[in-house]
Amino acid sequence: MSQDIVVSESQLSRGALDAASETPVPEWLALRRRMGIATCLLGASAAIAVSVLEWQKGQPALFEVYGLPAIAVWTLALALIYRGRHAVFAEAGLVFAGAGILLGLLFVALIQPRASYESIIDAYEILAWFPALYLFSFALFSKAKALVFSVAVLAVSLLLSHLGPVAVPPEARLGFLEVYIANLGCIGFIFTLSALKERYVETQDLAEALRHSADTDYLTGIHNRRWMERRLDAELARCAALGQPIALVMLDVDRFKAVNDEFGHDAGDRVLQRVARVLDLSVRARDLLARWGGEEFLIGLPGIALEAAVDVSERIRRMLEAQHGGSGPAATASFGVTAAVVGDDVEGLIRRADEALRLAKREGRNRVVTQAA
Repeated sequence: MSQDIVVSESQLSRGALDAASETPVPEWLALRRRMGIATCLLGASAAIAVSVLEWQKGQPALFEVYGLPAIAVWTLALALIYRGRHAVFAEAGLVFAGAGILLGLLFVALIQPRASYESIIDAYEILAWFPALYLFSFALFSKAKALVFSVAVLAVSLLLSHLGPVAVPPEARLGFLEVYIANLGCIGFIFTLSALKERYVETQDLAEALRHSADTDYLTGIHNRRWMERRLDAELARCAALGQPIALVMLDVDRFKAVNDEFGHDAGDRVLQRVARVLDLSVRARDLLARWGGEEFLIGLPGIALEAAVDVSERIRRMLEAQHGGSGPAATASFGVTAAVVGDDVEGLIRRADEALRLAKREGRNRVVTQAA
């Protein structure tokens, strides 16, 4: 956009407020943070509850005495981090804490001086939770980092399974091997799903970008004629069904050919960009705005009758008149305004707005003219 744009009245409206406000947190990210905080609080509550129950049963193990309270403190700290700007660190901490807990429990199970099969069964139960850890890592990290993390956790668990003092029978070793192979296959399966999801998201983003490009005017950045024809038809039908008024404003930059001839096409492009910027700042979020073609712009005003649409057009006309072009040309515009009546279609509405616009040109330009049905 041109750096010469001056905005006065419209800066007090929607556009200026949008520009001054902070970028909102995306809905999906806010939901993810809420889920993370809830997970942390749930984990802390569960750790405290289990610790209390073990104390009540008497002779708690070292893990229940020190490990569970430490987990509770850690997850509460992560919940506080989640509330700030560093949620990504909380997510990483949550996954690494989960890995530490599972590996610690596995090690404790394998070093217990109990019957061999009891230790093996406890280890199996703990290893059954590892796929959940893999899923969390692929949900929070990139697929490459999640793959490295998951394989590393599995490798560490494999190393820990050989550190216990209990002699593992050959048939139990074979069972361990099957579990680790199944875990490795689970990691590969989740990695494949993650890669497919990533390709799907990329495809959706590309499709959305193409749709946006097809509906956007390349020069001014506002919508184009194709978008306006589709949306105006739908909005006209909606207003008719609800019994609401809808007005249409067509405006044309005055003496635009002379601007191109005298100052060059680059200056003409800057004029169109400046006009589009003023229009975008001057309309509501629900209004329809598009570059109709050349130096013409079209504004659809749902819920606004003819008289109010004239007031809107006059305000925009004054705004354009007050703009300066710096070293380039200033620009005014002529406006044709009409409003829909019962039985109107898009073609008839646009035709009346165009007739009013041509009348404004004939009457001297830089003015607003209405055309009733």
